[in-house]
Formats: sequence, C-alpha cells, structure tokens
Amino acid sequence: MARFRYRAVSPEGRVSEGLEEAPTRERALAALRARGLRPLALRPVADGATASAGGLGAFLRRGARFTPEARALLIRELAALVGAGMPLADALAALARSADAAPAVAATAERLLAGIREGRGLAQAMGELGEEAFPAFVRGMVRAGEAGGTLAAALARVADTLEAQLRLRREIRSALTYPALVVIVAVAAVAILLFAVVPEFAALFGDRMAELPASARAVFALSRMLRSHGILVALAAIAGAGGLWMLWHRPGNRLRRDEWLLRLPRLGRLLRTHAAARFLLTLSELLKAGVALVPAYELASEAVGNRALMLRLREALPHLRQGRGLAASLKETGLIDPLLGEMLAAGEQAGALAAMAGHAAGLAEDQVRRAIQAMIALLVPAVTLVLGVIVAAIVGSMLSAILASYDIAF
Repeated sequence: MARFRYRAVSPEGRVSEGLEEAPTRERALAALRARGLRPLALRPVADGATASAGGLGAFLRRGARFTPEARALLIRELAALVGAGMPLADALAALARSADAAPAVAATAERLLAGIREGRGLAQAMGELGEEAFPAFVRGMVRAGEAGGTLAAALARVADTLEAQLRLRREIRSALTYPALVVIVAVAAVAILLFAVVPEFAALFGDRMAELPASARAVFALSRMLRSHGILVALAAIAGAGGLWMLWHRPGNRLRRDEWLLRLPRLGRLLRTHAAARFLLTLSELLKAGVALVPAYELASEAVGNRALMLRLREALPHLRQGRGLAASLKETGLIDPLLGEMLAAGEQAGALAAMAGHAAGLAEDQVRRAIQAMIALLVPAVTLVLGVIVAAIVGSMLSAILASYDIAF
C-alpha cells in the first residue's frame, strides 16, 4: 500500500491534513471524496518523510527566495482555499503550516498572515512585502476584489495572469535552449582543438615555426598562450563578465539599457510585442475585476517590464484622463501595432474593452511565438556558420603549416 499526504477542505470549509493509504493515487482521491473531503493537494510520501517540518524545514523557509513561480503558486492555492469558503486568515494559516507547501510559499503566507492579524487588508499586507514580491498590478487586482467582495475571483484572475506570463517566459527560454546548446558544443570543440590538437602539431615543427605561414603562427601562439595562462585568461573572462553583468543590472543604467534594447533590429520589435502582450493581458484582467480604466491603465503599465516603454505609457496617461480613447492614447506610445489598435478601438465602440483587450493579448502572444520561431530559424544556422568558419580557420591553418613544411623540406 502506498502512502499519500493530503490537504483537503471539509464540507464546513475547514482545511485538514493527514495521511491516506491506498494502492494508487486515484484510489486515495476516491477515498477522500467518499468522506466528503475536497482534495487540494495529494502527494506520495516515502518512509520516514512524515516527521515534523521543523528544524531544517524552518531554516529553508526563512532563507527561501520568493520567485515568480512561487508567487503564482501562492495566489493560486489561496484562491482555491478562499473560493472553498475558508476565511482569509485561516487560508493563509493553512498555507503557512502546510508540509506540502514550497518553503517560499509558506514563509510568504506567514508574513501575509501577520499583516492580516494586525488589521490590514490583503492588498496592504502584500504592499508591505515590497514591489519585488507583489507588483502593483497584483495588489490593484486584489484591492478591487476586496472592495467588491469578490476576493476569490480576483485571486483566481491574478493567478491566471501570472501563469500566462510564466508560460510565455518559459516558451521563450525553451526556444533559446537549442541555440545555446549549439554555442556550447561549438565552443567546446574549439577549446579541444586549441588545447589538445594544435599543440600536437606544434611539436612537429620545432624551431622551424618562424618559416610557417602567418595564420599558422597565430594559431600556434594562441594555443601556447591559452595553455600557459589559461587560468589567468579564465579569471579575466569571469571578471569581465561579472563587471558587464553589474553594469547591465545597475539601477541607474536600466533606462538606457531598455532604450538600447528597443532600438535593436528584430529584437526590439519582439520586446515591444512581448511587453504589449503583458500590458494587454493585465489590463484585461484588471478591467474584468472591476477596476476603472485609468487606474487599470496605470497598474498595467507597470507590468510591461521595460522602463522605457513604461515611461511612454505614463506620458500618454494625461490624454486618457482627458477622455481620449485607449486605442488613440496607446498609438502614440509605439507599444502596439495597428492591428492591435484596431481591435482595441472596436472593443471601445462595442463596450467590450476588457474582452477585446484579452483577445488582443492572445494575438500579441501568438506574434511573439512566431517571431521567436523565425529568429531561431535564422539564429541557429548563423551561429553554426560562424563557429564552423572558426573551426575551419584553425584546421586550415594546420593544413597550411603541413604543406609549408614540405616546401621547407625541399
């Protein structure tokens, strides 16, 4: 018999945790439902895994990093518990003490619970944890749900928005995996040539090195330098990469960096479309949650992720406050293309702006996917060609040295 740790909601709205023994996971779920419980989590446990979550677990909770994935998980589970009729404080307490919860989720739930017990609202408690933990658009949607008495629905919408953003991010990372592997393999091949193959050829020529072609001498010199000072070269490369990373992420350089990225060919357009998808998706969910257009616009502008575009969106805010339409206001920012603008204008005329913004966000996400696929289709052959030329140059230099050795001999 397998053992499963479960967390479930009773018909009275209380959360219970415990162990269930059953041959399969499906049988365990059926047994819980037969007792009138609504399962929220069910995970297999190994022998000895049922000890208290203190000690190391408490240490991990204190040091865990609250990632975007953890944020989406926390809000999704909180939406499920509140939607099942559980009071907010009890739901947070259940997440904080749950052995199945991720360390970062449990630790953040505990901090939110402390704010709730001191009389604050959930949005206010989220705000005290900082912008990195809960961005402004998340707090705005939660605040709208609290004001309208629809907190569970608002939390579910927040979770949907965050999960959609994470899916798009994962698709981008997945698309870039293959080109990265191509680069790593090619660089490894060049390193093997310079560290292992070229020195073997160099030993064949001895004191006749000065009579070889310039390309061969350059390759031999590069190989000797890397073999003699490889550690120093590696340390210099690491230090240079670290310096560039610090310069790239320096807060004072963020605006210039974002503006430069937008000016890059092809990549700049891709970044604008990605930002448009995030903006429109967040705006759609805020409007569905009952937030007015102007504050929804302000909150959604903080979800674009690019400070230069965020400033452009805020520059258009006065036009929106003066009664100008959303599509007309966004047109001047350069964030959306004409097709998305036409969709938003049609939504405004039909009084269905929230739904049309959601459709426009889906279209923008499709444009991002197609653009990434097109870039990958060009990037992989380009990287392969460049690195192939480098390998061919090294091998060609070795061949020229061999041919020159025959001339020297005769």
